[in-house]
Amino acid sequence: MPFCIHHFRKRSYERMLAIINASEQDYNDLSNAIGNSKDAAQDMADTMLDNLAGSMTLI
Repeated sequence: MPFCIHHFRKRSYERMLAIINASEQDYNDLSNAIGNSKDAAQDMADTMLDNLAGSMTLI
């Protein structure tokens, strides 16, 4: 474990342990959630550009 602590910051260490300790079902759920969210980023980008500030950004 010292190797892991050396290569991961303290804040990232807890996240790394969560990933290591996750079950196969947890991985599958995360993978599905990421796969199902691919259009969400584009929808949000479209919403953010659909106003005066967005028009100025596009210019």
